[in-house]
Amino acid sequence: MKSARSPIRNFASLSTGQATSAVAALVTNIWLARTLGPEGLGLLGFGSAVVAYLILFTASGSDLWGARLIASKRYSATVVTGRIFGLRIWAFCLVAVIFLILAPLLAPDPDDRRVLLVQAGAVLAVPMALDYFFQGIERQTTTAVRQAGQALLMMILTVLLVQSASDVVFAAVAQAAAAFGPALIVLIVAMGRYPIGRPNLSPVSVVKTFRRVFPFTISAFVNTLFVTIDIVMLGLLSGKTETGFYVAGSRLMLFALIPAGIIFSIAYPRLAATGRQQRQINLERYAVILGLIAVAGSAVALATTRVLIETIYGESFLPTVPILGVQMLTVILIHGRMVPGGGLSSWGYQKDHARATTIAAVSNVALNAALIPMYGGMGAAVATLASQIILFVLFTYRLKIASGIFVAARQALCLPCGMVAFAVVYGLKSVLGGASLLIVGTVLSVIVVALCARLSGLIHWSDLQTTIRPPGVS
Repeated sequence: MKSARSPIRNFASLSTGQATSAVAALVTNIWLARTLGPEGLGLLGFGSAVVAYLILFTASGSDLWGARLIASKRYSATVVTGRIFGLRIWAFCLVAVIFLILAPLLAPDPDDRRVLLVQAGAVLAVPMALDYFFQGIERQTTTAVRQAGQALLMMILTVLLVQSASDVVFAAVAQAAAAFGPALIVLIVAMGRYPIGRPNLSPVSVVKTFRRVFPFTISAFVNTLFVTIDIVMLGLLSGKTETGFYVAGSRLMLFALIPAGIIFSIAYPRLAATGRQQRQINLERYAVILGLIAVAGSAVALATTRVLIETIYGESFLPTVPILGVQMLTVILIHGRMVPGGGLSSWGYQKDHARATTIAAVSNVALNAALIPMYGGMGAAVATLASQIILFVLFTYRLKIASGIFVAARQALCLPCGMVAFAVVYGLKSVLGGASLLIVGTVLSVIVVALCARLSGLIHWSDLQTTIRPPGVS
């Protein structure tokens, strides 16, 4: 087994891959929105939300379980990958049957159903995906390459195939092909270089593995629920156009969460390997880094919401403006709850994690059901924000009870930095506009937040040095 790479090398690899992916995804998103309009984007968004559940139940929450086990016991990689392969193949077969039965109910219109069925082809990539393996051995360049390749392939196919508002099905083809191709290539290459196990299709092994990953399945389900149930319910209750306005904001919200995903991929195996005495310090460091990233990005979006929507999507998407404002507040809460949630999942408190996420999930569904019929996309945005607040409180409380660790106070200290950045960017609106405002505002926000954090003592260079120090070879 090759030694782990340093966090800074993993961060550089993932950042490069994610930057490429973000640019390609942004181009794809803009092209689809301007070509298909709110109705077409709403249909695609609804289909993507449904497919997210198919992917979730095919993966069965095995990513975090596999990454944690491989990170703590490198010698188990062959057995773990074989068990995950077997679990995912069985799960894929079951999910495919259930989906084909439910497809007419989800999309009664034959044309809409055709788009949904094509989008579901992306699920074929899940049994082959090895992101958990590379996260566990802390060599994530391959993951970065796969992600970038997927985003670039989807962008190229979308630009080539989607030329008018009637080309929604071709957009679905681009999504499915871009997911499947890179995953297959990575699997073929990895099997020749790493100890990847053959699929263990034994029913006994599959059941045993599922029992181990079930708490992670619940957590993954809830995370997917927060991102997608609002879109699914909007599609069913409010129609494609209203869904399109909401999806436009959701795409920007997901872009804002990309840095958090990179940092979590790096931090998770290191948190899992941290001894009890060091956990408080490591989690506080993780909390501050995530908190500063959250407020820096959200400050720009909140200060320039209308300009952001007009510049990216055009005037036809102006109803998205108030929705996006609420969604960017949600981004801050998501960053916040990732910290205690990461502590619970990485230190073996999966049951506490699962209980909290289940309560928040039920609240989210209930709030969406109550608010969407009356307020449409805005109701869905408020429901998501409220459920994230509930999850943050529950995660923080459960981590305090289970381990005695409390980091909310450190997280709260990041908010004043964001407020100062918001004021600076908002004031910049009197001087600049359009893309210039967004670019200069983003740079200024990052600088202001970094200065505030350094001057207030929130973060020190020694903390960053400790964070990026290479792990020991195992």
